[in-house]
Amino acid sequence: MISLLGCGKGIGLNNKKYTDQSIIPVIEENLKRKYNEEFKVESVNIGDDGTNFSHKYFLADVKCQRTGTSFQLRIEAEGTGLEDNYEGNLYRPEIEENIKEIASSDNLIRFTQMEVEYMFSDGAAGTLEQYKKSGNAILQADASVEAENDEKAVGIIYGLINALQENGYGYSLDVEWNGKHVILYKKGEYDKITQEQIRRKLEG
Repeated sequence: MISLLGCGKGIGLNNKKYTDQSIIPVIEENLKRKYNEEFKVESVNIGDDGTNFSHKYFLADVKCQRTGTSFQLRIEAEGTGLEDNYEGNLYRPEIEENIKEIASSDNLIRFTQMEVEYMFSDGAAGTLEQYKKSGNAILQADASVEAENDEKAVGIIYGLINALQENGYGYSLDVEWNGKHVILYKKGEYDKITQEQIRRKLEG
C-alpha cells in the first residue's frame, strides 16, 4: 500500500488518506470535470463535524483561473462528496441586484437587515437562470410591513414571497406587522408558501 501522507497534515477513512497538500490535485481535477474550467486551490483546512466518530473533512478556498471568482468548498476525507458555492459567487452581482429590485418593488415593506447566502451544492447549474431555480441563493432578511389590517399585510407579504418564489430564490424571513412576527422559510424548488399559510401565521 502506498501512503499519501507526505509531509502535510493527514486525515482519512477506510485506510485511504489524503493530506492538506495531496488533496489539492484531487480538488482541482474534480472541479475541472464539474465546470470545465481551470481552478487553483489557495488554501486548505481540516474540518471536524464534532461527532464521536471524529469524521473530518477538508475545507478549501479556491479561485477560478478564467473568471477570477473566489469561492469555498468542502470535500470528504476520502476525496469524495465535493460541494462548493462557485456558481453562487460567480453570479452574485446579478442575483443581488435582482433581489434588491424585488425587495424595493413595494414601499410598504421595509427591510432592516438583508443578505444573501449561497449554499454549497454538489451539482452544476451551468447558467444564471438555472442556478436561480436551484434555490441555492437564499435571502435572509428582517422586515416590517405597513398595512391597515391583517388581510392587507398578508397581501404585501405574499407579493414579496411570490416574487422570490417565481425567480427560484430561497428565503429565511422575519416579517413584523402590528407587533406580530411571521417567520417564513423556503429552500429549494418545492414547499412554496401560499397566502393562506401566511394568513394562518399572522392569526397564530
